Amino acid sequence: MRRSLGDGWSIELSGSWTWETTDDSVTRWHASGRAMRANPGPSWRCADGADIIAALDAELPPDPTPKVGEGGRDGIGHRAAWLYRHGDSTEFTLYGFTFVDGAYLETVFTSTNTADLEWAFDAWRSVARSDDGRSDDSSIGGARLLFVWPLTSAGRPPGWRTPRSVDVPVSRSA
Repeated sequence: MRRSLGDGWSIELSGSWTWETTDDSVTRWHASGRAMRANPGPSWRCADGADIIAALDAELPPDPTPKVGEGGRDGIGHRAAWLYRHGDSTEFTLYGFTFVDGAYLETVFTSTNTADLEWAFDAWRSVARSDDGRSDDSSIGGARLLFVWPLTSAGRPPGWRTPRSVDVPVSRSA
């Protein structure tokens, strides 16, 4: 079922979820053994995407299991996620970010079962934003994988350096 996260953002959460609380623009949902929170990030119009992702990476806990990035479509600029497994336990946390036109939404998914990661990735990929700021009733689904990279002990891909800017070729189709 598609659920509103506020500020025009929405997400698909399958099964029985309970809305917990909303404070300071944070929306929380809870289901048996699972939790999700969403928080709109600040505007980033004056910075490029690479700088934003580098800043987010610096704020997140070190040593994610993998980092995942996906190209956008259907109104989504791009997505980025960091997955953390908690020691020897079966718990995990997935930090997901969805970028749209100078705004982004942070979603954090937690679960007590690392064998059940699919629901968190499916929910992260379902995040949508309507053009008029209201919740969207459509699902994104099927985003294609852009990159997954191995990490060094510092939590960075081998040879990583923080980019200052990225030139992206723009193609225009008729």
